[in-house]
Amino acid sequence: MITVQSAAPKISYAELAKLVEQKRAVEQVNLLEAKLNPAFVAELEAARQSAEAQQAAQPVFPIEA
Repeated sequence: MITVQSAAPKISYAELAKLVEQKRAVEQVNLLEAKLNPAFVAELEAARQSAEAQQAAQPVFPIEA
């Protein structure tokens, strides 16, 4: 019988909770900015589309025979 154990987290749960809270705070600031500045929404959308386009592009590696 093989028992698989997950590796111990590399950061403490307190550090993880702090990171989650920071991410939530950034999201709240982004939402507030979006309400106050409609151009910000356009910038976010353009950045998202750019990231999706880069992710969809596959690198081409030359193959030598």
